[in-house]
Amino acid sequence: ARRLAEEWGLCEGGKAVATFADLGSGVGKLVVQSYLEWPGVHRALGVELSATRAKRALEAWEALLLSDEAFELRQMALNLAGDNDATPNPAEEVKLLHGDLLDADLSDVTHAYVSSLCFPESLIFDVSLKLKQATWQLPHSRTVSTIEKRNSHEIYC
Repeated sequence: ARRLAEEWGLCEGGKAVATFADLGSGVGKLVVQSYLEWPGVHRALGVELSATRAKRALEAWEALLLSDEAFELRQMALNLAGDNDATPNPAEEVKLLHGDLLDADLSDVTHAYVSSLCFPESLIFDVSLKLKQATWQLPHSRTVSTIEKRNSHEIYC
């Protein structure tokens, strides 16, 4: 995860302006890590189709919010990056949703990640079309797929 953040420049100091999305976010670990550790991320979004995984993600995130750990960790990351004036609002700046990634609103997403190793080829094709449609506003996206599937469809990386 940190390698991806470094490659995208999301670990650098300065004002947080990126909106990160993990499409197929599972239990939300990458979504939460991107927000808590990457100073360049202002908002983070996770979309997960499995109701069980989406519920677990939300439960874990709510526990962090209730303990104030989310606020404290985010504040530390911003301070280390030199943004001492920012006041994080984790409850508003992280969204973990149960739903279909193909229906997700990506209108303000600037950085998207899709781990497509378990996706059928038809879904990989549909996701690539969705990302292609969003490329005017989505300068950074990554997919994880098998080599065979990468050769089958045009995946934007």
